[in-house]
Amino acid sequence: LAQLIFMVPYGAALNDPYLSICGGVCAAPFVFLLTFFRRPKLVHLQRAVADDSGTNVHRLAMGGSLQTPSKTRFAHHIVRDDSLLDTPPSKTAWMVFAGLLVITTFLTGLYFTSETGALIAILLFVIIGIPAWLLGFSIPVVAWWSWCTRRLGLHTRQREAESWLVAGMLSAIPALTINSMIFPIIAGDFLFGLCC
Repeated sequence: LAQLIFMVPYGAALNDPYLSICGGVCAAPFVFLLTFFRRPKLVHLQRAVADDSGTNVHRLAMGGSLQTPSKTRFAHHIVRDDSLLDTPPSKTAWMVFAGLLVITTFLTGLYFTSETGALIAILLFVIIGIPAWLLGFSIPVVAWWSWCTRRLGLHTRQREAESWLVAGMLSAIPALTINSMIFPIIAGDFLFGLCC
C-alpha cells in the first residue's frame, strides 16, 4: 500500500501523470478496504434501570426477554467498543518474531546459492512478503504491549492499538518520499555544487 501511494507524488515529481494515476487507481481499493476495516466497532448496550413507572418484563433486541424482580425502565445505547487488548505473553511474540527472522535469513541464503535457488527464494518472498511486512511491524509492538500489561499494569485499548499499528505502517509513505525523492535531489545538488 505504501509503495502504491508513493507512486502518486513520484509520478508528479517526474511529470508522469500515468504513473500517478496508476498508483492512485491501484491503491484506491486497498485504501477503501483499510477504511472499511478501521470503522469503529460498536456495541449494543442494554440497561435495566430501576424506575417505579417501569415494567417487570422487557423484550430484548436479539430475541427473548428479561424479567426483573422490581419495576425497571429498559434503555438501549450504542457505544464504541472499548475492550482491552488481549495480548499473548511477550515471550511468545518474540519467539514468532525470531522465527520470522530465521525464515527470511534462510531465504536470503537460498537466493545466493544458485539460479534455481534464487527463483525459489523470489517466489517465496513474493508469497510471504505482505504477511512478513505486517508481522515485522506488528510483533515487536505487540510484545511491548504484552510486557507493559503484565509487568507494569498498563493496559491498552484495542481501538487505540489498531490505530497506532496502522499509523506506524503508514509512516512508511513519508519515509519513502524523503528517502527516494527528496534526499537524492538534495544530495545531487550538494554534490553538483562541490564539483563546479
